[in-house]
Amino acid sequence: MTAEVSRRGWLVASLLGLLLIYPYATRGPVGKAILVLANSATIVAGVYAVSERRRDWVFAAVVGAAQASVAVTDLALESRELSSIAVALLALFYGFALARTLQLAIRPGPVTSDRLYAAVAVYLLFGLLFACLYTLAADALPEAFASTDGGFPDMAYFSFVTLTTLGYGDILPLAKQVRSLAIVEAVCGVLYLALLVARLIGLHIAAEELPNSKGSNANV
Repeated sequence: MTAEVSRRGWLVASLLGLLLIYPYATRGPVGKAILVLANSATIVAGVYAVSERRRDWVFAAVVGAAQASVAVTDLALESRELSSIAVALLALFYGFALARTLQLAIRPGPVTSDRLYAAVAVYLLFGLLFACLYTLAADALPEAFASTDGGFPDMAYFSFVTLTTLGYGDILPLAKQVRSLAIVEAVCGVLYLALLVARLIGLHIAAEELPNSKGSNANV
């Protein structure tokens, strides 16, 4: 169990570290290098977190390695196209890690610390996945946002403000496509927390009742 806890625990730690680091990842070579390193650490932790099955490990490792390679190449060439490809691959990786970690969080069994780590990781992955989608939208759509240049740090901030339904209003989505994404993210954030709590309570009650039912059957 210790190894399993550390898998999801390292993922949560790397995701929180990324959120703490991204304000310093401003535009420019140094800022982009910091962001690439932070994302690479998150990818390594993500690959480790979903490595229970070989096919999951292989897929995550291939996508993660491709993303890191493109991101490093983009550091040298400073190509807008490569930057978009790197963000798209990162979105694919986050989406896969989210789906696999969600399966681990809601599967039958007792409520353990590993399950709680997985649940927290899913919530953070939601925010980062949508941050990548907003970044791609800002690159593809003219004037998609107001009061921002559409860089990943600003999009991560906007994503988590939307996910948690804080709605500060300092960054505004202007394009209809971006507004649609924001609606989907806000709904996912609210529903995820409600359904997750219900699921965890149900699993906890089932785990508590199982020993009692076995004892009753033995007495009969």
